[in-house]
Amino acid sequence: MTKKNILRSLILAVFSFILVMPSAFAATAIVDNDATSSQPGWNQSEGPWKWSSGSGYNNDYRSIPANTSSIGAYYLWHYNVQSVNASYYVYLANPSFNCPSAAYQIGEYGGWVNVNQNTAPTGWTYLKQYKGTHHFINLSPGQSTKSGTIGADATKLVY
Repeated sequence: MTKKNILRSLILAVFSFILVMPSAFAATAIVDNDATSSQPGWNQSEGPWKWSSGSGYNNDYRSIPANTSSIGAYYLWHYNVQSVNASYYVYLANPSFNCPSAAYQIGEYGGWVNVNQNTAPTGWTYLKQYKGTHHFINLSPGQSTKSGTIGADATKLVY
């Protein structure tokens, strides 16, 4: 192998490593529907959310009828992560989650994402990527379709 070919191979290897490196060192933050003090954030809710066990992330979840009359009902997961570009996910693994259009607010200025909880695959469902200062996910029955049951379980940021 000539010196030129060795140099090309070395440069290609370095660039390949640099391209793979960010994903290899990505951080993940998960906040469950009943966040513990060891989790990287906290949650709060308003409205008649029902706690249940037997499935879901950490074997529990919350649910609310999509046609709830509680004005201002919400479920909020707030992260102790600031000023990062993050991919947002929700954990959906319960057959009772069947709202055809559950509305999730992403951060302060990340807008809204609607998810069909009835047809979403079991496990982590990608919402969107958002770069902001304050990171949270807000599940709003008021913005969701008034049909079925809305489920709230764990959420995840990858940054």
